[in-house]
Amino acid sequence: MMNLCSHTAYPSLCQPLVKRITNPSRATHRTIQALDSQSPL
Repeated sequence: MMNLCSHTAYPSLCQPLVKRITNPSRATHRTIQALDSQSPL
């Protein structure tokens, strides 16, 4: 299984967000959603 977070700057932050996701596009979408939900308005 490919580890999508292995080549990121912060793999320890990436891994909890994209666990069990193997599709890079879906992983990117989920990460953006998580960041968007954390940003102040």
